[in-house]
Amino acid sequence: MQYDLDNKTVSDLLELRSADMLYANREYQRGAVWSTAQKKMLVDSVLRGYAIPLIYLHHISKQVAGHRLDKFEVIDGQQRINALYEYREGSFKLLIRKWRLMRMRPSFRALFNWSLHHGRQTV
Repeated sequence: MQYDLDNKTVSDLLELRSADMLYANREYQRGAVWSTAQKKMLVDSVLRGYAIPLIYLHHISKQVAGHRLDKFEVIDGQQRINALYEYREGSFKLLIRKWRLMRMRPSFRALFNWSLHHGRQTV
């Protein structure tokens, strides 16, 4: 079995999720089971720049009627991807003070600012 490592940002994963290019195989992926508190803890960890477990995707690419179809099967990380996506979409809020925002890494600040820009974040 061959595998390639491909680093994706949080923004990359959320873009794939928005474009319906990620899917969970129901044979071995459970449905959404994380509580809001667990989702908040994950988002807080990401915004602080803490390491989180790796997310494993299986890239599936095939030709269909002369067109290339690319999708990614989520092997491990469905709950994490969903939590980050739901946060970005405004499904839940974090209470973060402005001084904390300034200490966050720029790549994560961009995700946070997206929410601020769309009025979905309490500061």
